[in-house]
Amino acid sequence: MLTNEEMVRFAVVDARTAIVVRTGRTDTDCLASSAGDDDIVSPVPEWVEDQKHRYEWSSMEWIALPEKPGPWAEWDGQQWTDPRTEDDIAAEVEAAQHARRTVASLTRLEFAKRVSHPETGFIQPSSGMILLDGDVPPELQPMVASLPPPDQFALIMDLKGAMQFDRLNPFVVSSGRFLGLTDEQMDAVFGI
Repeated sequence: MLTNEEMVRFAVVDARTAIVVRTGRTDTDCLASSAGDDDIVSPVPEWVEDQKHRYEWSSMEWIALPEKPGPWAEWDGQQWTDPRTEDDIAAEVEAAQHARRTVASLTRLEFAKRVSHPETGFIQPSSGMILLDGDVPPELQPMVASLPPPDQFALIMDLKGAMQFDRLNPFVVSSGRFLGLTDEQMDAVFGI
């Protein structure tokens, strides 16, 4: 078995971008087998790090890369670039917002306090007390009345039994829309 001193520290360098893909140690005989078809393997100094250095072919030196701005960034030989389209970015933002909405939840008490706060709420403070008791506040009774009787029953039972109110709960989403609130206003209730 070879000792650490007998092994060569190497870097696998992407042939297209010259970025260090990974580093490791091996014996000289195995050095060539450490790369893929489109990669180059080279002995490397100890301070060279994966994804943080590139090899400058013309000067034959290892150069530190500027900090990568995000996982989406691609190196064009001179700088990091953003290959995403505006639609890609919008989809990422929407996916991140949906993920935050999926986990956003309030206790019955906190939800009632936030939606009925005298200065920032959407229903009357007295209606917050009704909601806290598990009943439908007057502002939402027309919405519930518009539902078929089996759906009214299910909604009222769910409301009475709810200990938590989730941001994407159908009652919460429907109530917000019925009251004319935007998604952003409902997100604010849940602190997102």
